[in-house]
Amino acid sequence: MRSVSVPTPVLLAIDSLEWASYEAYLVGGGLRDSLLGMKVEDYDLTTDATPDEMKRVFAGYRFYETGIAHGTLQVIIEGMPLEITTYRSDGIYIDHRHPQEVQFSKSLEEDLARRDFTVNAMAYHPKKGLIDLYQGMEDLKNKCLRSVGDPGQRFHEDALRILRALRLAAKLDFTIEETTSAALTKECHLLDHIANERILKELLGLLRGTAAQRVLNDYMSVLACVIPEIDVQDAPLLAEALSRMDNASYPRLAALFHRIPQELLRSLTRRLRIDKRTAAKVEAVLEGFHETLPTTLPDIRRFTGKYREVLWDIIDLKEATGAPDHLREFREEVQGILERREALSLDELAVDGEDLLQEGIRNGPEIGVVLDKLLDLVYEDPMKNTRWTLLEHARKITESGS
Repeated sequence: MRSVSVPTPVLLAIDSLEWASYEAYLVGGGLRDSLLGMKVEDYDLTTDATPDEMKRVFAGYRFYETGIAHGTLQVIIEGMPLEITTYRSDGIYIDHRHPQEVQFSKSLEEDLARRDFTVNAMAYHPKKGLIDLYQGMEDLKNKCLRSVGDPGQRFHEDALRILRALRLAAKLDFTIEETTSAALTKECHLLDHIANERILKELLGLLRGTAAQRVLNDYMSVLACVIPEIDVQDAPLLAEALSRMDNASYPRLAALFHRIPQELLRSLTRRLRIDKRTAAKVEAVLEGFHETLPTTLPDIRRFTGKYREVLWDIIDLKEATGAPDHLREFREEVQGILERREALSLDELAVDGEDLLQEGIRNGPEIGVVLDKLLDLVYEDPMKNTRWTLLEHARKITESGS
């Protein structure tokens, strides 16, 4: 394990609170990742100061009150955003996600007791050192994810912790401790209470984790609770496909969804609140994946033009799921087409709609029809993509009325 690296803004925040006679500690995922020697994305602190007291302490800094109802103030120090939260204990959870009330506390121990996993339930002070009440450091060394207290109770309180466990296991390449694993599998039905936006965020984090393939194999039944379109028996195939895809969101989602019937895909992407651009790319990858790869050069050009933005993702997914015999030749032909910079779209033709108007072709649908025919001509023979040749061909098209 590495020693904790505390950046200057965090030290300034701790010093500011202590100068005002309050306690302050570094906690959460930032502390965990620092101990693991990983890049820290966010720094969280906890304090016995109430939100109003924090606002007075940090009056000289820019801060935001977005999470103030839960005791959190975001303070910007030297350009770094810090989430600083009052010690608290949570009341009764009413919807398997949110506590009915948040009670502020003066006890660090009480605050750590409400946290999800032991590796997230440690606190650090630059002078006092590490406070580890639940053997979180031991679990870090053993690469083990374990609930604080009774895992069944923890998942009943906040069902999103089920997916968070899978995301962290995939991100950190940790195993999930036996009783915690059994509880999250048993209680996965509670994910019905979680908003789809939150499910998607955890799902994307899982899919992009270094151990995503193993976690998918082990916990596909849990994912099927939120994506019932998935066949649990497909877990090995989905995990293998995932391991071969680029680490961006849409190729990973395409790998996870590639066995789902296409007629169910659009309703799934909408239900999960996947943004329109990502959903369109996922659908394009899977549409191309389910097409038979062409073998003639003109048809390869058409396929490349149609799926240009996601072409290599389609090829990767076909390779990952049992490549057709001619995939290597197809890949080489595509590479040659791109290297030769052959025209693959209307924008790359040597003429445009304005040129056709000047030739007397009426504006409107007829322009589009002629441009499509010219592109098809160039698909057949890229050498014909010259202004003179295309205008001559456009005249013949209009004269023949075709």
